[in-house]
Amino acid sequence: MAGVVHGAPSKGCTFLRGDRPGEYSCGLVVDGVIDPKELYIGDGCSSTLFNTDRDKARALLKEKRALS
Repeated sequence: MAGVVHGAPSKGCTFLRGDRPGEYSCGLVVDGVIDPKELYIGDGCSSTLFNTDRDKARALLKEKRALS
């Protein structure tokens, strides 16, 4: 929703940066347009409801830890 307010389309936010889950960042935050607290960045995300990117990132981290 923050992206839409700043001009991104309603699907496929143009402010999203990164190539894969676990490496994404918000361009609005990185560029200092909005405060990370507005998006609760750093507070963690425990919501699994329709959050397939979160599930992929968790699986990737689990795999990396298993290889370590």
